[in-house]
Amino acid sequence: ARLAIGMDVDRALRQRGSLSFSRLKDELRFATNRTLAAELRYLASEELVSHGSDGAYTLTTAGKGLVEAVDALHAWSVQHKKLAGCPGSLQCSRCSRYEDIIQIR
Repeated sequence: ARLAIGMDVDRALRQRGSLSFSRLKDELRFATNRTLAAELRYLASEELVSHGSDGAYTLTTAGKGLVEAVDALHAWSVQHKKLAGCPGSLQCSRCSRYEDIIQIR
């Protein structure tokens, strides 16, 4: 769950630029204030987001790189399923392994 929330935070920041906590909360309605605050602290400690003096959160260069890498991995998994003729369901034992790894979307 942590990776999913972190990636949603990263994507929201990439799409919108710099966002305050309340704007991020609006973007991620499923996350509680406590969960979002904890995730932002974790992402900041890993230097994936920065918290500016104006109170806004922004992606760092490392954060942008992580989003790009995960997006590429997701695109690869989708392409793999198409090439394998897989319907993309979790019923496919071969592809469910990739779904376990890529539970970010």
